[in-house]
Amino acid sequence: MLRASGFMQNFLRPHPLGEQIGRHREIRTAAGDGRPGWIDARDIAAAASALLTETGADADDQRDYLLTGPKALSYGDVTAVITAEPAPAPPRRRMPDLVQARRNVSSVVARATGVSCIG
Repeated sequence: MLRASGFMQNFLRPHPLGEQIGRHREIRTAAGDGRPGWIDARDIAAAASALLTETGADADDQRDYLLTGPKALSYGDVTAVITAEPAPAPPRRRMPDLVQARRNVSSVVARATGVSCIG
């Protein structure tokens, strides 16, 4: 099983986090100050391909493969890297877990139906 520590694509639209960065110039998350090893989804696909096509690969292999990016970065670190403008990185605002979950669900509903659930 491939286990990614964090997806770089989460910082891009249409992911809710990417929408927040684009619309509000801030990150609202329930995550603390941790530093995940963010990884690009294309790198995960490359790892899966390598494992599936490896000569002598065992179809019954039950190992877990933890996939990380090259460097552990905080949310602030990542936004500083991906922000092309010379302005400071967007602030990160802590929110309760339940509020974060509701925002994520509302974003999915809005994309599927065209109806915004967030005021």
